[in-house]
Amino acid sequence: MDQTDALTLKVDLEMTNLQTQPAANADPREPSDQSSANETGSLYIRWGSRQCPDTAEVVYTGYVGGSHFYNDGGGSNYLCLPQDPDLIMASPGIQSTRARIDTVEYYTDDFDPLSSRHHQDAACAVCQTKNRSMMLMIPAKLTCPIGWIREYFGYIMSSMFTSKRSEFICVDKSLASAAEREEEYDGGGAIYLVEARCLDPRPENNYGALPCDQYPDGTELVCVVCTK
Repeated sequence: MDQTDALTLKVDLEMTNLQTQPAANADPREPSDQSSANETGSLYIRWGSRQCPDTAEVVYTGYVGGSHFYNDGGGSNYLCLPQDPDLIMASPGIQSTRARIDTVEYYTDDFDPLSSRHHQDAACAVCQTKNRSMMLMIPAKLTCPIGWIREYFGYIMSSMFTSKRSEFICVDKSLASAAEREEEYDGGGAIYLVEARCLDPRPENNYGALPCDQYPDGTELVCVVCTK
C-alpha cells in the first residue's frame, strides 16, 4: 500500500467514526434516526411572514432574496436567506465576475389595502409539517380541497411584467417586513401583485386569454398553501 492509499484509508476511517459516534452535545431526549425516519412531513417557505402557522414548526426565518430588477443575469427564483448566515473567506470588495443577490421589496403603493407595505423588505419563514408529506400551492383560491389542511393564504406576487422574469410565489396576506424600519428605497429585487388579463373582445384591447367570467380583467389574484 503506497502513501496515497494509506492516507485515503485513514480519511475514510475517520469519516466513518464521525458518522457513527453520537454528537458530544446530543440530547438523549431527542428521537433516534430510526424513529425520525418513521415520521413523514414536508417543508415549505411561508413567503411574507416571520412565523409559521400552528400547523407547522419554524425551521428558520429570514429575508426574501433575489436578483436586482435592473440586472439581466443572476437567478430568477427567490431564496429565503437566514438572518444568521455562515460566511467563509471572501475576496475583498465587489467583484465583476459574480452573481449578486439583494433583498426583495414589496411594491404595493397602488393597492390601498397593502400600501403601507410599499418598499418594505419581504420576510420569509421555512416551515416543517409533521405527518403531512405533500404540499400544494393553489393560485386563485383561498380554501383547500377536502382532506387538505390550509397552512396560509395570501396574494400571488412576482416581478413586474416589464421587468426581468422571475417566479410566482404565494405571499402571506400580512406581507410582513423582514425588519422594522422606516419606509425607504434600498434598491434590489421587487415583487408586485399579479392581476389577471382576460380576453377582451374589443379590437383595441385584444390581449389576454383567461375567461372573463371567471377571471375579471385586472383582478388581483390570491393563493393558498395546503398540506396533506
